[in-house]
Amino acid sequence: MPFITVLSDVKVILAIMNREKPLPKDYPELPAADPLWDVMRECWDDDPIKRPGMVDVFDKLQRCA
Repeated sequence: MPFITVLSDVKVILAIMNREKPLPKDYPELPAADPLWDVMRECWDDDPIKRPGMVDVFDKLQRCA
């Protein structure tokens, strides 16, 4: 679930439609400085053209591990 604090599927859909994005403050177990947040920010870009392809995501995730 992309929004840990949103428990309803409908509310998740509305959050996405309102261009809300997951925030590090809502995920204290994943430090804000973790490189995974950079990957997520890219994947959640408002412009679909700017979002990385799956090969790029895979490569970036391997580097995060």
